[in-house]
Amino acid sequence: MSALTQNGKSMAIKTSLGRDELLLISFSGSESISSPFDFCLEMLSANHNITAREIVGQAVDVKLLLSDGTFRYFNGYIMQWFAGPVQANGYRLYRARMVPWLRLLTLNADCRIFQDTDVTSILEDVFNSRGYSDFSIASNRSFRTREYTVQYRETDFQFVSRLMEEEGLFYFFVHESGKHTMHIADSASRYVDCMETEASYFDGGRVGDQLTDWVNQYNLIPGKWAQTDYNFETPGTDISTSIDTVVDLPGINAFEQYDYPGLYEDRSAGDGLTKVRIEEEETTYNIVSAAGTYRSFTAGGKFTLTYHEVAEEQGKQYVISQISHEARENSYDLGQRGGNEYSNKFQCIPASVAFRPRRQTPQPSVQGPQTALVVGPAGEEIHTDEFGRIKVQFYWDRVGKKNENSSCWLRVAQQWAGKNWGAIYIPRIGHEVVVSFLDGNPDRPLVTGCVYNAENRPPYDLPANKTQSGWKTRSSKNGGSANFNELRFEDKKGSEEIYIHAEKDQNNVVENDETTEVGHDRSENIGNNETIAIGNDRTEDVGNNETINIGNDRKENVAKNETISIGGNRTETVSKNEKIDIAGRQTITIDKEKSESVKKSLALSVGEDRGTEIGKSDSLSVGKKLTIEAGDEITLKTGKAQIVMKKNGDISIQGKNLILKGSGKITAKASSDIILKGSKIAQN
Repeated sequence: MSALTQNGKSMAIKTSLGRDELLLISFSGSESISSPFDFCLEMLSANHNITAREIVGQAVDVKLLLSDGTFRYFNGYIMQWFAGPVQANGYRLYRARMVPWLRLLTLNADCRIFQDTDVTSILEDVFNSRGYSDFSIASNRSFRTREYTVQYRETDFQFVSRLMEEEGLFYFFVHESGKHTMHIADSASRYVDCMETEASYFDGGRVGDQLTDWVNQYNLIPGKWAQTDYNFETPGTDISTSIDTVVDLPGINAFEQYDYPGLYEDRSAGDGLTKVRIEEEETTYNIVSAAGTYRSFTAGGKFTLTYHEVAEEQGKQYVISQISHEARENSYDLGQRGGNEYSNKFQCIPASVAFRPRRQTPQPSVQGPQTALVVGPAGEEIHTDEFGRIKVQFYWDRVGKKNENSSCWLRVAQQWAGKNWGAIYIPRIGHEVVVSFLDGNPDRPLVTGCVYNAENRPPYDLPANKTQSGWKTRSSKNGGSANFNELRFEDKKGSEEIYIHAEKDQNNVVENDETTEVGHDRSENIGNNETIAIGNDRTEDVGNNETINIGNDRKENVAKNETISIGGNRTETVSKNEKIDIAGRQTITIDKEKSESVKKSLALSVGEDRGTEIGKSDSLSVGKKLTIEAGDEITLKTGKAQIVMKKNGDISIQGKNLILKGSGKITAKASSDIILKGSKIAQN
């Protein structure tokens, strides 16, 4: 038996195994806009032992002979390989599944973060990171910058498919010998022409390539798409959007699709995405289901319907959105050239319609909260912004560097959040926080709490201090275990306590009344100065004794009056000097006796007059000398008797009876006359 060859056949396969090592006998499968092509190949080979290592994952070429004698190529990778039975002619039957490089992205799954970039840059990053460069991206519009986009437990294929579906990007593949290129676009102008640009529909009986079936289908679609979202940075701004369809059907505006959240930050971005959503509906309005034998027809390819029995159908241009191929080479069975079959079934839409893929790839959902590590710049202990947001690194993130670039800013849930009032606790770098996700969306994280771990333990030893609760902070920067503020509650029965510790200053502001009740003792120690300012009255009641010890000076200023009332005795001890300055008068009233004892000298200085009034007796006892001196005159008076001494030296003694008596002699001496007058002068 002579060796079989693919020469002159209607289709052939080229592999790395060598020429005619495999003989292609059947080619079938489908290709679609925004879906990877998937083809099944049936082959014969005289080699009964082709192994998976030789063929799986390898690129292959398939070519189909067109009616003009040229070839149309399909290029792809072998994803599955089936070794079948040996046929009657001694050749073994093999089957293979051929897919694009895009389908191989289903073999890679990842968790990673993309920040501050648009969808096209993300696609390029994913494709290039896997070593694939046969793609092009052509867009007539600019895409929004996505602050935070997460690939979460998705294959690379799921991730890029989801993004393209969200943003309204479609793709198809253009094949040539040795490669296939993924064309990504968002405009109808990016479709390509089929190699056979014209097609005719004949209802049987015609020889040659033709369309054998043509059914125009019209579907009722929503007349309006509306959606909205919320941006915390502009909470009072309405960013809802709404767009009507261009499809003209009676009553269609009664049908509206409304959704939340729209996954956008402002109305401008929302308008673009809402337009994509209504165009997604419009893609399904007019669909043609057809069949034929044009072998060059391909997904993303355009053709013109040149003939149809209904004249209104003629001359319209369509783009193929999905096509299934069936081709078979029978000559290997016949043992002669010829005997091949080809047919296709396809769907197409008007070529003026920009294809928008259905959002069929599910958004990954985080089924519950996760924990993450708070991160920030090197050398910092607290990293936050004007909204009290923080950055984290998730424990599944193997790309992040545990710095300020590890995530977007995450808002932190607080107990209260008012307009310049509420509670604020900012998790610090190194803390482990609990992160929830709005609607389960990994692109929308929210910090909802903090948890302790083996490195960050509770402030109180547990379980020994299980009755203690409170808040204990740490001074920043470079604070140690001894640097903190603290409010602690001890609820142990019999040892209840509220403990307050201020690492430096403590300021209490009471705008109205303050009442403090202490059921037992109170101790207050002030290491330095104390200043008390009282705007009005002050009343202090001491039920028993009061002791005030002042280590150094004391100064007391009373702007107006001071009244001191003491129910019993008062003892005042001054170890050194005492000075009393009174700007006005001083009045001292003593209901009983007053005793003054001066151990050394007593000096009394009166600037003007002095008056002393004694209700009864006055006694003056001087241990040594007594000197009384007046600038002008001294008068001693009792009743009708008086002695007057003037500064000129005159002394006048007046009285009723004068008695001059001495136990010794009496001497009277004058520098001038001595005059004695009386009714009678007696001498002893």
